[in-house]
Amino acid sequence: ARRIPDDAYVVAPNRLNIDEFDFESPDFMASADLQAIIADYKLNPDFEGYNLRHIFGSATVKDTHYNNPRAWYVQHYFDPNSQTTPLDQDQPFIVHADRKISVDDIMFLMASHYQNTPYDVYGDQGTAAEKKRFRPIGINRNFETHILQIRNDVPVGLAG
Repeated sequence: ARRIPDDAYVVAPNRLNIDEFDFESPDFMASADLQAIIADYKLNPDFEGYNLRHIFGSATVKDTHYNNPRAWYVQHYFDPNSQTTPLDQDQPFIVHADRKISVDDIMFLMASHYQNTPYDVYGDQGTAAEKKRFRPIGINRNFETHILQIRNDVPVGLAG
């Protein structure tokens, strides 16, 4: 686990996304033997440090169609100047918005389909192929969505 700073957010669409991991920092938590398991079984593909996405996550064609574009869209919604693309396998895990995030923002994003991009299946931008290239966040098979808000300005029993 990795502590998310109070001024940041994470998008984790159906894959392990924790990148940089520091076994010595109190902001990270893992089983006591995880670092030894990684070393014993030579699981770390990187020369330095620990990137749990590289060690235990995926970076497949399915991610480029299914997971990465959804993270990209959310990150660009909160920071239009972000330099990532929908195909990037190593999008940042912890990101900062250019404004406060509201419940309405989350509701919009959970139902989104890449509005205002060439990948919007309902939009008037892009080619037919671009509109089918990525799986939208909101699809007609979504039965329900839960949005949980943790509030620090109310009594602890009501916070979450």
